[in-house]
Amino acid sequence: ASGVVEIGSITFSPALQRSVMGTEAQWLLMNLVFQLGYRRYEWQCNALNAASCAAAERLGFRFEALYRQATVKKGRSRDTAWYSVIEEDWPRVRA
Repeated sequence: ASGVVEIGSITFSPALQRSVMGTEAQWLLMNLVFQLGYRRYEWQCNALNAASCAAAERLGFRFEALYRQATVKKGRSRDTAWYSVIEEDWPRVRA
């Protein structure tokens, strides 16, 4: 196994977006990932989705790359922003 967990699609109600509970849910999942021995936790999102990019950064993910024209969605090319927390980042993010 590669030791990587990737976040899929996250859908929070408006009540959970940018809330303490939403942040805690993500923190608990991230904590579990590293407790289970994974090396890397990835967040990928549409580069035009400013809210998702901001959420990744707020949660402690580091921007890694922009994959230009990574996929086609709804008939148009989409750039994908990649973020990650790796095991050596976790103590900083956890604090």
